[in-house]
Amino acid sequence: MLLFRRLILPSICLFTLTVASATARADHDGKLQILLMGDSTCIGSICRKTDPNAHHLEDVIRDLLKADNDIPATNVINQGRDGEFVHGLLTSGRYDRDIKPLPGLDYVLIRYGLNDRGKRKDFAKNFPNDLRELMARLRQDHPGAELILMPTFPYFRDQRDEDINTIVRAVAESENVPLLDVHERFAAELKAAGPQALTYRRVPLKNVPERFHLLIRPAIYDQQVIAMGNRYDAHLKDVPGWFSDRHPNLAGYHVIGDETAKFLAPLIKKRLAEKNAASTSDQPTVRVAGIVLKWIRTEKETNYQRAEALIREAAAGGAKIVVTTESFLDGYAIADKSIPLPRYRALGEPIPDGEYFKKLAALADELDIHLVAGMMEADGDKRYNTAVFINPEGELVGKYRKQKLQHELVRNTPGDRSLVFDSPFGKTGLMICADRTEQSIVGRFNENGAEFLICPSGGMFGPRRNDPIVQSRSRQNGKYIVFVHPAEFLVTAPDGTIKSRTILGDRLLIPKEEIDGPLDQNRVFYFELPVSAVPGP
Repeated sequence: MLLFRRLILPSICLFTLTVASATARADHDGKLQILLMGDSTCIGSICRKTDPNAHHLEDVIRDLLKADNDIPATNVINQGRDGEFVHGLLTSGRYDRDIKPLPGLDYVLIRYGLNDRGKRKDFAKNFPNDLRELMARLRQDHPGAELILMPTFPYFRDQRDEDINTIVRAVAESENVPLLDVHERFAAELKAAGPQALTYRRVPLKNVPERFHLLIRPAIYDQQVIAMGNRYDAHLKDVPGWFSDRHPNLAGYHVIGDETAKFLAPLIKKRLAEKNAASTSDQPTVRVAGIVLKWIRTEKETNYQRAEALIREAAAGGAKIVVTTESFLDGYAIADKSIPLPRYRALGEPIPDGEYFKKLAALADELDIHLVAGMMEADGDKRYNTAVFINPEGELVGKYRKQKLQHELVRNTPGDRSLVFDSPFGKTGLMICADRTEQSIVGRFNENGAEFLICPSGGMFGPRRNDPIVQSRSRQNGKYIVFVHPAEFLVTAPDGTIKSRTILGDRLLIPKEEIDGPLDQNRVFYFELPVSAVPGP
């Protein structure tokens, strides 16, 4: 009974996969939503008391999934409660209050059974019925859910564990849902590391001889002694109950989290692959090329000549849409505030009457391509960070002015519209660099009917600082995004997965004397972009 009274862990984990609405997902910044439900062994309240800044169960799952580039960013929410059991969850009002209203859930991990065994009358009969009722509620409140049941890990370490798990397996079979079984993995880890390796020690302070109180002072919490590992075993192993608590310690949660992430990863990928296959089967594509090219600051002619060679290569490679980086012509001169203001302003030119715009238009006409190019626009006294969209006849389809300027505001004027342009491939949205960080900006492209988004960029890049942002914007808005940067080519799919990514060096800018040197890494990258239509010959 002492063991049961200390119980807070659920015995099974029920995972629910839901297809959420776009609105619900937008509430969570485009991330996969993973909800953890269960008892104390789910929430790990004691571990949070002793180590509040450690990686807890939800953190372990989130970061392991984050390391897989084929999986969108996740938000893992832990709703475990000490002492909870399924019938209590459903009848106390907590389900209706805390679980039912949650928007955009993709996975719900529910682990119950240990407390149910002690608290639910006629456990063998009622526990499976409670599980089925919970599953029915989840299916009703989160339509399209795929449920996954999870037996307990070795908690009682006797027949009681098997009694619980037998019920869980039977319910999984009768409900035709998958089973994630961490029992075998947890048992193997205990066998390898020792029977107490994955559980913490917890006893009342009054049970510990006073001569040890000074020594164990760091482990005293509210008149309890709590140790996450074996640090004090040499002194306290003979204290009654020192090894009795079977709740996971931080190491135990890493085992559970690792096994959970390993199970979820292929499931998520399969689901995404099926979704992509359904959305892209027999769908036409257009070849898009990104010109990944380092900037030479303020050297417009040099930058143009370097880009022209790669644009010609892209057209020869079959690209129908070719995209440069942000401000490729002036080399993002706005970053250097030491450039005298008159010289800086002279780098801008009117559109479509400027010298280099006319060169770009003639090039698009010659090569029979759509060209998206970043340049500084001069419009009277104002300067804009602009991307132009030129058609294969060399005509200006439209221009987009960057809206989120930040440090650029000292010299540039922000745009104020998320413009969408008609093209033979569908409605095309152009945004620039930092615009991608603001859903309020990107969402307006959606409202205006954009079918895909192109983002000439500079600044942040790579899997740590940039890619999760672009993935989230794709998933939030259900759109492909083509991101072209001096050091990266990235394409993200409507479900947030990365379809193409290459990092090319770590420089955005090189001095003129480094042209063709080891720092001057540049290349054309291609992607077959699914579109709504492709023009005839």
